[in-house]
Amino acid sequence: MQNLLDAALLAQHKHEQLMKEKQCNVTKLPFELLALIFEELVHTHFISPTKISLVCRQWRSIILDMPGLWNTLRLDGKRAEWRTKWWMKHSQGRITNLVVHTSKNLEECLEKMGSRTTSQLEKVALDFKAVGENLPDFFSL
Repeated sequence: MQNLLDAALLAQHKHEQLMKEKQCNVTKLPFELLALIFEELVHTHFISPTKISLVCRQWRSIILDMPGLWNTLRLDGKRAEWRTKWWMKHSQGRITNLVVHTSKNLEECLEKMGSRTTSQLEKVALDFKAVGENLPDFFSL
């Protein structure tokens, strides 16, 4: 009976060791360090906070609680209205940079942002050449 108990305890110990080895060390990083890494990825390397949030539940929770990561909205025509609504929610209405690559749905997106947010924009970058568009009429003088 003792041999069976010893074998069971040894098996449990080996199982616990294997589980510790399989744990990802990134999940052990403190919140503050992950926040700094995310800021670097978003603001310097222009990685979308949405992409980072897809990695795991922990990262999603951190990303969604950092409104400063959502201050640059990039509109490229793909799901632009949905993206504007999402960014407005997570930036807490504090979008300061707008990068526009197409005029498709631009007016609707600006309406969703509202005049309060659009008046707070610090930087607007327009680059329609990538999609072969001319500057939309409402930007003409």
